[in-house]
Amino acid sequence: MFALSLKELYLSPHVMRFQNLWIYNLNHLHSSLQKKIKENPQARTGSSIWAALHHHYGIHLFSPLKKLDNFSRDYFASSQIENSQKPSLKEIQNTFSIFADLGLKKIEQLRYFTRESIQKRFGKAWGKLWEGIFHPEEAPWIWEPFKKIIPLFWNFEFESLCMNHEELIQEINSGLEKIAAENPTFTLHSLKLQFILSQPSDNSYETELSFTYFPKLQNESQWILKLLEEKISNLQFPFPIWKLQLQLNPSEDRKNIQLFLFNTSKTSEAYKNKDLHAIALKLKDQGFQVFEPAPTSSHLPEKSWKKILPSEKKEEFSFHSIHRPLFQYSPQAIQKPDTRMKFTERITWFDEKGGRLQRDYFFARYSKVWKWIFRDEKNQWFEQGIVE
Repeated sequence: MFALSLKELYLSPHVMRFQNLWIYNLNHLHSSLQKKIKENPQARTGSSIWAALHHHYGIHLFSPLKKLDNFSRDYFASSQIENSQKPSLKEIQNTFSIFADLGLKKIEQLRYFTRESIQKRFGKAWGKLWEGIFHPEEAPWIWEPFKKIIPLFWNFEFESLCMNHEELIQEINSGLEKIAAENPTFTLHSLKLQFILSQPSDNSYETELSFTYFPKLQNESQWILKLLEEKISNLQFPFPIWKLQLQLNPSEDRKNIQLFLFNTSKTSEAYKNKDLHAIALKLKDQGFQVFEPAPTSSHLPEKSWKKILPSEKKEEFSFHSIHRPLFQYSPQAIQKPDTRMKFTERITWFDEKGGRLQRDYFFARYSKVWKWIFRDEKNQWFEQGIVE
């Protein structure tokens, strides 16, 4: 169960933001507390985040299609959609114009289309929206814990006005080292450095840095300083610098990132009701990628299977020998093992020039492990896997 509110209500420690809404995960609360929250007039509830949002935006199957307008703008503006996939306001308007030209007036009429057809015509972002409207209990939603950002600040005033970049860099370095010593676990998301000049100027002199790899201040202050130095070297100041103001914004604590694949705590029951494709989609929205093995037409073990996405169409090839272990790797040349071996299979084929190639595969135990090895037509030995 999830609850939405327009202001912070402290309903649950598990909270995130969506535009101007506070979203609370109530699944860990006792049913009596959930019932009490459900009766709160300031909160809108739903069995999933999508369902709660439907409740808040007044969306149901027989709502006018215009009801989706505001919600779609908010949804596409959220971090649920990758920046490369986010449609612009004009593109959103054009899409609804196309729906109107097709004579669609109710949300329910979008059922005439499939997610695949919507996605193919308008893009992945619209496909996700379609899934969330018609399958609110199954559509994935990235849970992004809300955390109050408490930045660190450092201010420095020069005794005599600063006239050169070297002195500037030296003082910034001292400031970073001091902050790092006082906050050894601080991990940086972004920083802002502002220069206050000795005389007022029409221009604002400041520089900012944002990080995709979030550096730990204590270990990487020199790297951060190097990036700042490159930025500062391009700045030209009309007057000497009187004061520095540095703001350091922390990165999100990744330990707080929650991964919800299912709406139930009973994982075994959840797996019964979810196929691999649905699980893969939810994992993908969390930044993970799921693959499954699929056979190929090749008879060579190292080329006889490939990784595919669960949504990809599988080619019709029969699986190969059951004597092939799960843990395989590229053939590695070895000396003939001085141990007993169990023969498992022989494969023979011809290369492009008509030359005959052959492999005899064996299970052999050495180095305290059962290995999967083979001997080729030149009587050379190779190791290719580990037998469970």
